Amino acid sequence: MIRYDRKKVPVKVYQKLEMQIIPTRHEASIFTSFKIQSDTLIPFLKEHDLKIFPWVLYACLQTVKAYPHLRRFIMKGILYEHKHLTISTMIKKDKKVAGDNGFGKFILDESMSAHDIQKMFNDTVSSSRSESGNASDTLMKVMGIFPTAVFRLVKNILMLLDRFDLLPNSIIDSDPLHATAMIANLGSIDGHSVYHHLYNWGTISLFITFGRLQSDGSLDITFTIDERISEGMVLFKAVEHFRKIMENPYEHV
Repeated sequence: MIRYDRKKVPVKVYQKLEMQIIPTRHEASIFTSFKIQSDTLIPFLKEHDLKIFPWVLYACLQTVKAYPHLRRFIMKGILYEHKHLTISTMIKKDKKVAGDNGFGKFILDESMSAHDIQKMFNDTVSSSRSESGNASDTLMKVMGIFPTAVFRLVKNILMLLDRFDLLPNSIIDSDPLHATAMIANLGSIDGHSVYHHLYNWGTISLFITFGRLQSDGSLDITFTIDERISEGMVLFKAVEHFRKIMENPYEHV
């Protein structure tokens, strides 16, 4: 079967056992939190006219290129790899209004530069904050119409379809939780990075939160990762690679 957004990956014996012992992403979540400290990050962003969020997206792209295991996710005991690197985020339509949120999805190509990503980011934010919103916003509004009992039934049917790769491609494209990773810029609402859970719906195995970039070049970041997608050594090396890109931007542009 040709799968739209994923391909199966062979699993090792210990991974099969791990999937049975820890069957869901929520249970398999591990967390690591650290602080970026860089004397060059703020001057670099100003010199290249970049914002912090697109640079975080660029660092993620480069990290996944170096450590493709981060593309992986597990669904019902089967290990898959995303065909594309897709990152989702929540977008505040109006920072003065509580709950007035939209979503954005970014499909990152390996050849994209930081400026390419920033343009995509700006276009996606503008689309989400427009009156009509984007495809992700429309999907959320439609799902929100259903009464709780109907929503639960629809969700279970869609999860079954997803398991057998029968979920409509339009839903996969629009749903922010069908992605490689979710990133939350909590600094934009004056927050700090937090330990965020993973969702059992969708395909996200990586959740990143970060706070406000401080004037001294420090930035707090927290990673949540499904420990079943790879062994610990690979995951820690990937996080360290991400940190080096953030702290030494001139070496990785």
